[in-house]
Amino acid sequence: MMIDCPTETSLRMLLSEGIDSLRDDVGDGLIDHVGQCRSCQQRLEKLASADVSIDHQLETLLGDQHLAWPTTGVSTELNADATGRTEHTRSDRSPTDPADEPTLALTLDNQLGAKAVTAGNKSDQHAFVGEFGDYELLRQIGAGGMGVVFKARQKSANRIVAVKLIRPDQLSLLTSERAETWKKRFRGEAQAAARLDHDHVVTIYDVGEVDGTLFYSMQFIDGPSLASVVQDSPLENRRVAALMANVAGAVDHAHRHGILHRDLKPQNILLRESRVSSSSSAATLSSGATSKPDVAAGDASESRNVEPTAKPSERPYVADFGLAKATDQDIADSTQTGEVMGSPSFMSPEQAQDASRCTQSSDIYSLGATLYFCLTGRPPFRSASAIETLRQVIDEEPVEPRELNRAIDADLQTITLKSLSKEPAKRYASAADMADDLNRYLRGEPILARPVSRVERSIRWCRRNPVVAALASGIAMLLFLVATISLLSSIRLRQHVQREIQARKEAEEFFSISLDVIHEMVTSYASDSLEHVPQMQTARRELLHRALSFYERLSLSRPTNPQLWNQYARTRYRIALLHSLLGETQQAQLAFRDAIAVLDSLIEASPLDIDLKVQWARSHAMLGETLRITDPESARMHLDRGLSLQTKLHQRFPENTEYKLERSRTLNNLGLLLTQTGEFPRAEDDFHRAIGLLQQLVDAPSVPSEDRSRILADLARSQINLGVLLRKIPGRVVGARESYERAIENLKQSLALESDHRDHQFRLAVAEVDLGNLLLTETDGENEAALEYATDAAQRFRELFDEFPGVPNYLYESANAGNSVAGSLAMLGRRQESMSEFQNAVGRLERMTDKFPEFAETEARFHSLRGRLLGGIGYLHSQNGDWDTAKQFVDQAIVSQRAALRRQPRNPEIQDFLDQHLAFEKSVSERLND
Repeated sequence: MMIDCPTETSLRMLLSEGIDSLRDDVGDGLIDHVGQCRSCQQRLEKLASADVSIDHQLETLLGDQHLAWPTTGVSTELNADATGRTEHTRSDRSPTDPADEPTLALTLDNQLGAKAVTAGNKSDQHAFVGEFGDYELLRQIGAGGMGVVFKARQKSANRIVAVKLIRPDQLSLLTSERAETWKKRFRGEAQAAARLDHDHVVTIYDVGEVDGTLFYSMQFIDGPSLASVVQDSPLENRRVAALMANVAGAVDHAHRHGILHRDLKPQNILLRESRVSSSSSAATLSSGATSKPDVAAGDASESRNVEPTAKPSERPYVADFGLAKATDQDIADSTQTGEVMGSPSFMSPEQAQDASRCTQSSDIYSLGATLYFCLTGRPPFRSASAIETLRQVIDEEPVEPRELNRAIDADLQTITLKSLSKEPAKRYASAADMADDLNRYLRGEPILARPVSRVERSIRWCRRNPVVAALASGIAMLLFLVATISLLSSIRLRQHVQREIQARKEAEEFFSISLDVIHEMVTSYASDSLEHVPQMQTARRELLHRALSFYERLSLSRPTNPQLWNQYARTRYRIALLHSLLGETQQAQLAFRDAIAVLDSLIEASPLDIDLKVQWARSHAMLGETLRITDPESARMHLDRGLSLQTKLHQRFPENTEYKLERSRTLNNLGLLLTQTGEFPRAEDDFHRAIGLLQQLVDAPSVPSEDRSRILADLARSQINLGVLLRKIPGRVVGARESYERAIENLKQSLALESDHRDHQFRLAVAEVDLGNLLLTETDGENEAALEYATDAAQRFRELFDEFPGVPNYLYESANAGNSVAGSLAMLGRRQESMSEFQNAVGRLERMTDKFPEFAETEARFHSLRGRLLGGIGYLHSQNGDWDTAKQFVDQAIVSQRAALRRQPRNPEIQDFLDQHLAFEKSVSERLND
C-alpha cells in the first residue's frame, strides 16, 4: 500500500500507458492512494490537461468547447433572388475515431447522441466541475446535442461513475414545447438503459434531477471504444467473433426487454481489459473502496451465447442509448415519421429512409455492419457525405469482406453478409440467433447461415436495377437473333451495343447522384423560410455546400452524349446559383460566366433549343443581379441581355406562366439598379411593367392556389420597391402610399392562402413599418394611421420572435417597429406613452446585446437604430424643458451613429441620421449656454 504521494513520473506513466505499465503492487497502491488523496487527484487532472497530444490539442481547437453555440440572424431582401447570410458554428463532437460519424437527424428537432463514455478522452476537460447533488463532478469527458457527460465520484457509494446531464444551455434556446420534447427524450434514454441488467450493457445506477437539471449516472468504463481498437488494423477472426457474440447477446437482452438501440456502431461498444479472470467482473474505479462488481448477473435463460476464450480479460459493453426506442408503451416514443436518425454507415436501409420503421432487425443489421468494420477496418458503406452514404446503404450491396481482407474466414463472411441483407426477413430472426452462429464458429461447429448464391445475387441486382436488367435482356436477345443471321451482322451489332453501353456508362456516371434529388434539396434549403428557423443557418449552409460539391463533381465529366448537354448546362447554372445563395459573390460571378460560356457553345450547336435559351437569359439576369451593387454598368448590360431574350420568349409564348415570371423578376431587379443609379423615370417604368405581368398572373383563374400565393408575394415585392422609389421623387408621396397599400393588401391575400408562411408575415410587417413612417414624416394629419400601422407591425414581429426566439432579426425588427410607434405617439402629443415605447425598444436592443452579442457588435443597423431611439428620448426630454438630460441622450445617440458609420462608412442614410443628431446637439447646447 502506497503511503507517500507518488512522483510526477509515476502519474505521467499512469496517464500515458495505463496501470498495466506499473508493477502490480505499485499499480494497486497508486490507484488506492489517488482515490483517497485530493491533492494527487488535482495533480493528475492538471497533468491530463497539460499532456494532451498534438492531435488532441487540434481536436480541442476544432471541437465545440462551449456548451452553447451562436445563432445567427438573417436580413430579408426584396430583390427577386434574396440570399441569406450565414455564419459557421462548431460541431459539438470531435471525430476522435476515423470511423466516428456524427449521428444524423435530418429534422428540425436535431438531436445528436452523446459521445461514448470512456476514460481515454482527455480533450474535453473543460466546463464546470464541483458538487452536484450526491456527486462530485471531476471533469467533462463527452458532449452531444442533448447531453454532457462528466467523470464523477458518487459520494454516498464512494465510487467513480459517469454522470450525464441534460444541456440547460440548449434548453434555453428552445420554446417550452421543444424543451419538453428534449427532456422527454433524455428521460427516455435513461429509462431505456435503466431497464437493462446485463453483463455487457453499461449499467445505470441512478436517475434524478438536481436544481432543475435532469441527470443519470452510469458505470464508468475504463477502456477504449471498439472503433479506436480497430483504428490501426482489422482484428483477428476469433477475437472479433468472441467480442461480437457477447455484444449480440447484450442486444438480444435489450430486445427482450422491449428496447431498440438504433445507434449500434463501434464507437458505442466499449472494451475493458482486466488483470483478473473474466469469470469475475472487474471493479469500477472507486476512491479507495473495496472492489465491487461492475454489473449484476444477467438472466441466464435469456442469453444463449458462450463466454469466449479468445481473450478472457477483454469485456465489451454496449453504451449510449441516446437514440433508443421502446417497442412497448412504457417509454413514450418521440420519433416522428420521416426522421432519419442514427449513424449513416451503420444504419439499416429501412432506418436510412425513416427511423420510425426500425425493428429488431434494424439493430441486427447494425451488428452486421459493426462486424464488417472489425473484420475489414472500414464500414460496409462510407462516402464523402452522409447523404451519399445513405444512398449507398439503400441502393447498393457491400463489397464482400474477403475481397478487402483475405484472412477472413468464409463462415464469418457468411454471418456478416446475412446480417447485412437489404431485406429484413433475410437477416437473422433475432440477435440471439446471430450470437449462436458466432459461438458455433468459435466452437468449430457448422454455422446455420448459408452464403448467398450467384443466382440469388443476380436476382437481387435485377430487382435493384429493373430498367438496366430489362435492357440487358433485350440486348442479349437481339444479339442472339442477329448472330444467327451472319457473323458480319453480329460484329456490327456488337459494335453498336458497345457504343450504347459506353453512352449509358457516361450517363450513369453523370447521374450517379440524382440531379432531381439534389435540386429538390437545393430548393428546400435555399428557401427564405429556413433563414428564419432557429439554428438552421449552419445546417442550411452545410447542405448547400454539399449540393455545390455534388454539382461540381458531375460537371467534371463533360458528356459525349448530346442528349445530356442540356442537363450539363443546368448543372453549371446551379453551381453559380448555389454560390450566390451562399453569399460567395465573387465565385458566383465566375460560375455564372462559365455557365454562359457553356450555353453559348450549346446554342451555337442547337440554335432552336428553347430550354437552352431560357437558361441563357436566366444566367445573364442572375449575373447582372450579383453585379448590381459593385459594378452597375456591367450589371445593366447583363440584365438588358437577359431581359431582351425573355421579352421575345414571352411574346412568342404569351400564355407561358414561367416566362412571365422570369421577365417580371428581371424587370424588378433592373428597376432596383436604376433606382440605385438615380434613373428614376426608367426605374418606375420597369417596376410598372413587372407589376403588370404579375397582376395578369394573379387575375388568371387557372393558376393554382399555392402558385397564386407565391405570385402575390412577388407582386407585393415589386410594389414595395416602387413605393421606395416614389418616396425619392418630389410630389409623389400619394403614389408611394398607394403602392405600399396595394403591397400590404396582396401580402394579406397571400397569407390567407398560406397562413403560416413566415416570409410573407415578415414582409408584411416590413411594409407596414415603411408605410407608417411615410405617413408620419411626409403627410399631414395621418399620425393616427401611422400609429396603427406601426403597432400592427410591432405585434407581428413580437409574435415571430416569441415563436422563434433564436432569430435575432425578429427581435431587431420589433425594436425598429417600436421606434415607429414611439415616434407616432410623440407626434400625437402622447409624450409619456412615447417615452415608454422608446425605453421598451432600447430594452429590446439591450436584450440583443446579451442574447446575440455578435449581431449587436457587427451590424451597423443595430447601432444606427440605437442612436435613433436615444435621440428620440433626448427629444422628449427637450420638449419637457429638461435640457441637461436631453444633452446626455443626444450625445449617446451621436456615439451610436458614429459606431454605425464606422461599420458602413458609405451609407448615406446613416450619415444623414448623424447630421440630424449633430444639429440637434448644437441647438440643445445653445439652449444650455443661454
